[in-house]
Amino acid sequence: MIDGHEHVLLVERLNEPFIGWWALPAGHVEQTDPSVEDGAARELLEETGLAVSDARLVGTFYYRRNKTWAIAIAFTVLLDQDAAARAQAGTDARSLRWFRADSLPEIAFHHDQIIAEAMKVQVTGVTSESAPWASSIKADAS
Repeated sequence: MIDGHEHVLLVERLNEPFIGWWALPAGHVEQTDPSVEDGAARELLEETGLAVSDARLVGTFYYRRNKTWAIAIAFTVLLDQDAAARAQAGTDARSLRWFRADSLPEIAFHHDQIIAEAMKVQVTGVTSESAPWASSIKADAS
């Protein structure tokens, strides 16, 4: 998520894999989610307390997980200062924090690459169709 001032909201992971690492609010789409967008909004609400309805597609990304391929579908949301201030760590996060996009900590999974792509989408308005990053992921997630 980018707040209009090129800040990104990250959560400090409470669970494995990558416990204690910073990551984008993320999770799995459930069978009960009406759509991928609804699943993303549900995960964001669970991890940050932020309810949104205007997510913008960043792209779909392929990566290795447990020696198999997985697909991440990433969205971005622009928030005003009032909404951004309401963010609170949910049950899956130890804490959360806004970081400047040009000064990010070490990030779990492949989320640093998704953030870079999200910044491009914000500037150009062009959505990424696919970015295969199998060789650049920090580690296979368990």
